Amino acid sequence: LCSGKKRERAGSLLAVRDAVDRADKSREEKEKKREEKVITEIYELVDEINEKISLGNYGMGTGAASGKKMKFSDVQNEMFLPKESIESNSKEEFLKSLKDNNDHFDQILNKAIEKRSRLKYVACLENGKASVGIKTVKEDHPFYNIEGRDNITVFHTDRYKDSPLVVKGPGAGGEFTASGVFADIIKASEK
Repeated sequence: LCSGKKRERAGSLLAVRDAVDRADKSREEKEKKREEKVITEIYELVDEINEKISLGNYGMGTGAASGKKMKFSDVQNEMFLPKESIESNSKEEFLKSLKDNNDHFDQILNKAIEKRSRLKYVACLENGKASVGIKTVKEDHPFYNIEGRDNITVFHTDRYKDSPLVVKGPGAGGEFTASGVFADIIKASEK
Protein backbone atom coordinates (compact mmCIF):
# COMPACT_ATOMS: atom_id res chain seq x y z
CA LEU A 1 0.00 0.00 0.00
CA CYS A 2 1.10 3.49 -0.80
CA SER A 3 0.88 6.36 1.56
CA GLY A 4 -1.21 9.37 0.55
CA LYS A 5 1.81 11.41 -0.63
CA LYS A 6 3.19 8.51 -2.64
CA ARG A 7 -0.22 8.01 -4.26
CA GLU A 8 -0.44 11.71 -5.09
CA ARG A 9 3.05 11.62 -6.57
CA ALA A 10 2.27 8.49 -8.59
CA GLY A 11 -0.97 10.08 -9.79
CA SER A 12 0.95 13.23 -10.81
CA LEU A 13 3.52 11.16 -12.70
CA LEU A 14 0.74 9.30 -14.51
CA ALA A 15 -0.92 12.61 -15.39
CA VAL A 16 2.40 13.96 -16.73
CA ARG A 17 2.93 10.77 -18.75
CA ASP A 18 -0.60 11.03 -20.17
CA ALA A 19 -0.02 14.69 -21.07
CA VAL A 20 3.26 13.79 -22.81
CA ASP A 21 1.53 10.97 -24.71
CA ARG A 22 -1.25 13.34 -25.82
CA ALA A 23 1.35 15.94 -26.88
CA ASP A 24 3.26 13.26 -28.83
CA LYS A 25 0.07 12.13 -30.57
CA SER A 26 -0.86 15.73 -31.32
CA ARG A 27 2.65 16.39 -32.71
CA GLU A 28 2.47 13.22 -34.82
CA GLU A 29 -0.95 14.24 -36.17
CA LYS A 30 0.34 17.73 -37.00
CA GLU A 31 3.42 16.27 -38.74
CA LYS A 32 1.22 13.84 -40.67
CA LYS A 33 -1.11 16.67 -41.75
CA ARG A 34 1.90 18.78 -42.76
CA GLU A 35 3.36 15.88 -44.77
CA GLU A 36 0.00 15.32 -46.47
CA LYS A 37 -0.20 19.05 -47.29
CA VAL A 38 3.33 19.03 -48.74
CA ILE A 39 2.60 15.93 -50.82
CA THR A 40 -0.65 17.46 -52.09
CA GLU A 41 1.17 20.68 -53.02
CA ILE A 42 3.90 18.70 -54.80
CA TYR A 43 1.28 16.82 -56.83
CA GLU A 44 -0.41 20.14 -57.66
CA LEU A 45 2.94 21.61 -58.79
CA VAL A 46 3.64 18.55 -60.93
CA ASP A 47 0.16 18.78 -62.45
CA GLU A 48 0.70 22.49 -63.15
CA ILE A 49 4.07 21.81 -64.80
CA ASN A 50 2.62 18.95 -66.86
CA GLU A 51 -0.25 21.18 -67.96
CA LYS A 52 2.13 23.96 -68.99
CA ILE A 53 4.34 21.50 -70.84
CA SER A 54 1.38 20.01 -72.68
CA LEU A 55 0.24 23.52 -73.59
CA GLY A 56 3.73 24.34 -74.82
CA ASN A 57 4.40 27.20 -72.39
CA TYR A 58 7.94 26.07 -71.65
CA GLY A 59 10.76 26.41 -74.19
CA MET A 60 13.22 23.58 -74.46
CA GLY A 61 16.79 24.35 -73.40
CA THR A 62 18.25 23.35 -76.75
CA GLY A 63 16.00 25.69 -78.69
CA ALA A 64 16.22 28.48 -76.13
CA ALA A 65 20.02 28.39 -76.27
CA SER A 66 19.91 28.79 -80.04
CA GLY A 67 17.49 31.70 -79.86
CA LYS A 68 14.78 29.59 -81.48
CA LYS A 69 11.49 29.45 -79.56
CA MET A 70 10.08 25.95 -79.32
CA LYS A 71 7.26 24.11 -77.70
CA PHE A 72 7.71 20.79 -75.97
CA SER A 73 5.64 19.20 -78.73
CA ASP A 74 8.15 20.46 -81.33
CA VAL A 75 10.80 18.10 -79.99
CA GLN A 76 10.92 14.61 -81.48
CA ASN A 77 11.35 12.18 -78.60
CA GLU A 78 13.05 9.03 -79.86
CA MET A 79 11.75 6.66 -77.21
CA PHE A 80 13.98 3.86 -76.04
CA LEU A 81 11.53 2.49 -73.49
CA PRO A 82 9.13 -0.24 -74.60
CA LYS A 83 5.50 0.82 -75.04
CA GLU A 84 4.50 -1.29 -72.04
CA SER A 85 6.83 0.78 -69.80
CA ILE A 86 5.58 4.09 -71.13
CA GLU A 87 1.95 3.13 -70.66
CA SER A 88 2.37 1.78 -67.11
CA ASN A 89 0.08 3.29 -64.47
CA SER A 90 2.16 2.86 -61.32
CA LYS A 91 5.76 2.71 -60.17
CA GLU A 92 5.42 -1.02 -59.50
CA GLU A 93 3.95 -1.65 -62.95
CA PHE A 94 6.75 0.41 -64.54
CA LEU A 95 9.51 -1.47 -62.70
CA LYS A 96 7.92 -4.82 -63.59
CA SER A 97 7.76 -3.79 -67.27
CA LEU A 98 11.49 -2.96 -67.17
CA LYS A 99 12.29 -6.43 -65.83
CA ASP A 100 9.91 -8.09 -68.32
CA ASN A 101 11.60 -6.24 -71.20
CA ASN A 102 15.19 -6.89 -70.19
CA ASP A 103 15.90 -8.44 -73.62
CA HIS A 104 14.90 -5.13 -75.27
CA PHE A 105 17.54 -3.25 -73.27
CA ASP A 106 20.15 -5.98 -73.83
CA GLN A 107 19.62 -5.63 -77.60
CA ILE A 108 20.19 -1.86 -77.45
CA LEU A 109 23.36 -2.31 -75.41
CA ASN A 110 24.69 -5.21 -77.52
CA LYS A 111 24.23 -3.22 -80.75
CA ALA A 112 26.32 -0.41 -79.26
CA ILE A 113 29.00 -2.86 -78.11
CA GLU A 114 29.10 -4.46 -81.58
CA LYS A 115 29.71 -0.99 -83.07
CA ARG A 116 32.40 -0.34 -80.44
CA SER A 117 30.28 2.56 -79.25
CA ARG A 118 28.76 3.87 -76.07
CA LEU A 119 25.15 4.81 -75.38
CA LYS A 120 24.45 8.46 -74.55
CA TYR A 121 21.21 10.39 -74.10
CA VAL A 122 21.54 13.20 -76.62
CA ALA A 123 19.55 16.33 -77.46
CA CYS A 124 20.08 17.62 -81.00
CA LEU A 125 19.01 20.78 -82.84
CA GLU A 126 19.62 20.44 -86.56
CA ASN A 127 18.14 22.54 -89.34
CA GLY A 128 15.58 23.96 -86.91
CA LYS A 129 14.39 20.52 -85.77
CA ALA A 130 14.97 19.24 -82.25
CA SER A 131 15.20 15.66 -81.04
CA VAL A 132 16.19 13.77 -77.92
CA GLY A 133 17.00 10.12 -77.46
CA ILE A 134 19.58 7.42 -76.92
CA LYS A 135 22.39 7.55 -79.47
CA THR A 136 25.41 5.36 -80.05
CA VAL A 137 28.63 7.37 -80.15
CA LYS A 138 31.97 6.09 -81.35
CA GLU A 139 35.29 6.59 -79.58
CA ASP A 140 36.20 9.62 -81.71
CA HIS A 141 32.98 11.50 -80.82
CA PRO A 142 33.21 14.29 -78.19
CA PHE A 143 30.35 12.67 -76.21
CA TYR A 144 32.14 9.32 -75.87
CA ASN A 145 33.98 10.08 -72.59
CA ILE A 146 31.28 12.20 -70.95
CA GLU A 147 30.45 10.79 -67.52
CA GLY A 148 28.72 11.72 -64.31
CA ARG A 149 27.54 15.28 -64.01
CA ASP A 150 29.46 16.69 -66.98
CA ASN A 151 27.57 18.45 -69.76
CA ILE A 152 28.77 18.95 -73.30
CA THR A 153 27.55 20.87 -76.31
CA VAL A 154 28.97 20.41 -79.79
CA PHE A 155 28.43 23.14 -82.40
CA HIS A 156 28.67 22.24 -86.07
CA THR A 157 28.44 25.53 -87.97
CA ASP A 158 29.62 27.02 -91.22
CA ARG A 159 32.66 28.30 -89.35
CA TYR A 160 33.28 25.00 -87.52
CA LYS A 161 32.62 22.48 -90.29
CA ASP A 162 35.68 20.27 -90.04
CA SER A 163 36.32 20.61 -86.33
CA PRO A 164 33.24 21.41 -84.24
CA LEU A 165 33.30 23.86 -81.35
CA VAL A 166 33.02 21.83 -78.13
CA VAL A 167 31.90 23.36 -74.84
CA LYS A 168 32.27 21.01 -71.89
CA GLY A 169 31.88 21.54 -68.17
CA PRO A 170 30.29 20.39 -64.96
CA GLY A 171 26.53 20.32 -64.74
CA ALA A 172 24.51 20.47 -61.58
CA GLY A 173 24.79 16.74 -60.89
CA GLY A 174 22.43 14.60 -58.86
CA GLU A 175 23.37 16.04 -55.47
CA PHE A 176 22.77 19.67 -56.49
CA THR A 177 19.62 18.80 -58.42
CA ALA A 178 18.27 16.88 -55.41
CA SER A 179 19.02 19.82 -53.11
CA GLY A 180 17.17 22.15 -55.50
CA VAL A 181 14.14 19.86 -55.56
CA PHE A 182 14.29 19.59 -51.76
CA ALA A 183 14.41 23.40 -51.45
CA ASP A 184 11.32 23.63 -53.70
CA ILE A 185 9.53 21.09 -51.51
CA ILE A 186 10.38 23.07 -48.38
CA LYS A 187 9.13 26.30 -50.03
CA ALA A 188 5.89 24.56 -51.03
CA SER A 189 5.39 23.27 -47.50
CA GLU A 190 5.79 26.74 -46.02
CA LYS A 191 2.94 28.23 -48.07
